[in-house]
Amino acid sequence: MHTHKFALQGFFFTFLILLIAGCTQSVPHQNDQPQIKVLAEHGAWTWFNDERAIVIDSLLYVGYVDTAGYSSATVYNLESGSTINSIQLGSFKEIDDHNNPAFMELNNGSVLATYAAHHTQPYWYWRFASFNDSREPTWSDEQKTKELSASITYTNLFQLPAEDGLLYNFFRGYNFDPNFMTSDDEGHSWSEEQHFISSGGGWTRPYMKYASNGQNRIDMLFTQAHPRDAKTNIYHAYYQDGKLYKSDGEEIQDLPGENTPPMNVDEGTLIYNAQDKGRAWVWDLEYGTDGQPVAVFVTARDSTIGNDLRYHYARWNEADKTWNEQEIAYAGTHLYDGENHYAGGIVLDPADPNIVYTSSDLHPETGDTTDHYQLYRGVTEDEGDNWSWTTITPDATEDNIRPFVPRGKQQHVVLWLRGRYTTYTNYDMKIMGLVD
Repeated sequence: MHTHKFALQGFFFTFLILLIAGCTQSVPHQNDQPQIKVLAEHGAWTWFNDERAIVIDSLLYVGYVDTAGYSSATVYNLESGSTINSIQLGSFKEIDDHNNPAFMELNNGSVLATYAAHHTQPYWYWRFASFNDSREPTWSDEQKTKELSASITYTNLFQLPAEDGLLYNFFRGYNFDPNFMTSDDEGHSWSEEQHFISSGGGWTRPYMKYASNGQNRIDMLFTQAHPRDAKTNIYHAYYQDGKLYKSDGEEIQDLPGENTPPMNVDEGTLIYNAQDKGRAWVWDLEYGTDGQPVAVFVTARDSTIGNDLRYHYARWNEADKTWNEQEIAYAGTHLYDGENHYAGGIVLDPADPNIVYTSSDLHPETGDTTDHYQLYRGVTEDEGDNWSWTTITPDATEDNIRPFVPRGKQQHVVLWLRGRYTTYTNYDMKIMGLVD
């Protein structure tokens, strides 16, 4: 790992002092200093549903699965610092963090929330939030798809203005592979499901992260399997104008459809080869200021054991037509036995992917052990070669995991989970927010 100590920015230095002073949950709003808030007392999420939180004007939408097992949403007013709406979206009950909703602000001004059970139902569900004059959301009745060809997991939403506002929802479905459906009427009705990417027989299961430029392109970061089951590589491809492409723009094939087969998983551009290194798992994908994709993922140097996890950072260099990939931080140990590649988590700041947020039970630079999983902010000034690190949760008395930075033009928010995480079906977590 390459590291370099830069001068701490005044903003986070002041924030650190406030935290050390003991303000662990709410900091008085003085001189526009950031505040840590408890946004939901009980809730958790996985990292394969996006966007799991969004900012629209002064409203923050946060999705999670509560401890009763319902897919839920909280709407928080960032200006007033108060919750204005919390709702159990789902009609079904399943204590499983895979079932948190994804949100999309639609072209017509409403918000679409989609969610699904964890491979126990052949449906996914949706609801809309519309607004009155005071901007307080009102949620529509729940709807669900017709019965699909397989039980599904996850939802990921994108809308492309260049395709007349066509909506895409990507999910795991048939053959345990990525599938998708589209809507041309703002989410009121949906197309037939399409098999998107293929990775062999049933339980192979590629794991996907998606990102969109919000206009005409959707990027994909993916493995060929679960790292428990194979030496998992990291691949990239993107969709634009009806076709799938490698990172360098070489055409792979038409978008899969009724008469077009799915793309094979190994037709994507290889970013990371695990054959002589640790097994990998995807975590986040965004775009740099140059419009090129930036990715972060985790690897296990000890293969299936998962006690030596490392975070990696990769940027596409359009001039050289190559991915510049490197290990940047210690990720510590896995969260629990049985899922030996469950790291605390790493995400990119969508407003500036020179900034990452990580969770680890080791200091990201030194590898020193901490009593709990803590949250860190990493900054690079040379596209990933060197990093400076700031602890966001010093002297944590509980675990802090799975950070997430929602997109938003006016407000900057960092979210994470705090509390006890025993398994994906046994947890007692709060949704925390650092509000700038």
